[in-house]
Amino acid sequence: MIADLRTDHRVIAPTLPYGAHRRPLSRPPTPDLVNELIAEFLERLDLIGVTLVENDCGRAQTVAARHPERLARLALIACEAFDNYPPGLPGKMIGAACRVPGGVSLLVRVLGLRPLRRLPVGIGALTKRPVPDAVVDGWLRPRPPLAELLPQGRLVEIEDTRTLIPEDQPELLASLLREFIADTR
Repeated sequence: MIADLRTDHRVIAPTLPYGAHRRPLSRPPTPDLVNELIAEFLERLDLIGVTLVENDCGRAQTVAARHPERLARLALIACEAFDNYPPGLPGKMIGAACRVPGGVSLLVRVLGLRPLRRLPVGIGALTKRPVPDAVVDGWLRPRPPLAELLPQGRLVEIEDTRTLIPEDQPELLASLLREFIADTR
């Protein structure tokens, strides 16, 4: 998706410190710290009129609320909101890992095991019995209240995909982002 958008847009995709970085941070990568790193990144590069795009974590919402002066648009793709951050039990597990030195690294190693990778991480790995489809659908359904709070925004549902939309439908997502960026309303 990024390569597709780069054909006609300037795209900057920083590697955020979620455990894959080569040098560890001096303190755990809490959500607030990562939010401030994103804001500092925008400031140091003197980026203005940015379309901030985020998939999954929902941290961009906080960056937009605390540092709106650098943003023109905010695209939230399958992001958590309100009381669902971090989301459910997996979010609590990630939050706990962030508070323990080396916790994120350990979590990444555990999830790097191929048998665990194929499980619905955070759902199948944390429950003894399958979670009913209706419950999971409720977790994955977009939160219309968020769309209602953003009067200049729009809610677009992409069929045949799950949370990692950039992996499931990269061309369609790139096309929708182009339309969103071009819309000057």
